[in-house]
Amino acid sequence: MAEEMLISSWELHQGTSCQGVNWARYSLTDLRAVVACVGGHRLASLLRHLAVDYRSWSSGMPDLLLWRFLDERGGGEAKLVEVK
Repeated sequence: MAEEMLISSWELHQGTSCQGVNWARYSLTDLRAVVACVGGHRLASLLRHLAVDYRSWSSGMPDLLLWRFLDERGGGEAKLVEVK
């Protein structure tokens, strides 16, 4: 369900000015891969925190998101990394 929500939001809002969103940075294909690897529940939790208190949660976030697919069916894993 998370991937469908991403696609519909992308199609509806792409290009709209929004704080914290850079439409040119990632393609829809990249974002679909992130959603598949991070998972809908984890992504929903992170986005909930940002929506409720953007100022507190937007600073101090890890610097790097790494993801990889583990198999052909789309299973994957993701890690948030703080770069020192």
